[in-house]
Amino acid sequence: MAHAIQVLQAEKLSTQNWYDLQGLARTAFRQTLAGQRDHADVDALVGWSNRDAYAASHKDPNALVGERYSARQAYRNPRVAVATDAGEVLGFAYSANNVSGGRLERGLKQLGTKKNYLWLRETAVLPDHWREGIALGLGEALLKEAKPNQPVSAYVWPDEMPDVPIMLSQFGFTETGETTEAIFGDQAPSTRQVRMQAESVAAVLEQIDQYRN
Repeated sequence: MAHAIQVLQAEKLSTQNWYDLQGLARTAFRQTLAGQRDHADVDALVGWSNRDAYAASHKDPNALVGERYSARQAYRNPRVAVATDAGEVLGFAYSANNVSGGRLERGLKQLGTKKNYLWLRETAVLPDHWREGIALGLGEALLKEAKPNQPVSAYVWPDEMPDVPIMLSQFGFTETGETTEAIFGDQAPSTRQVRMQAESVAAVLEQIDQYRN
């Protein structure tokens, strides 16, 4: 199926737009985690109980600094890539520039690219459109909006979605850290979260080209 991909500034989307994308993510993750997690777990994962917070944190991820994200983090240039076909939204992916450290350190990092990561936050595609190359196309579109020498990071949950770290490793990502996070709510057991990083946007795009050829 032919589809179009457009990259937008995240803050330009309306709250209703983000509600719609949250619903898409809910549908996608329910299928991804079918047989592993119930609907309540998925609702906690996508923040379904507070849809306004989901929208606000995607318009500006700094809204969750000190809560979901460490107080030593700062984010800029949040973008969303959206795949559509004949007006139907098939999937989306989200990224933002991310630096960490003390206030002065963060400010200095934001001036360059060495430690100013392109953070790939999430990707979701409607189950009926899996295996059509949409997820890869969405990620590629976000990468092409970033600076070529900018390093790239993503956080994955290998015990829940083992295919994701395998896929990222094909594109040059390696594991660089591990924590446990309560991604399914405070009442559920914590989940292993692994940070994966790639040397640069350009290197990942090169790996994508090789994968396709």
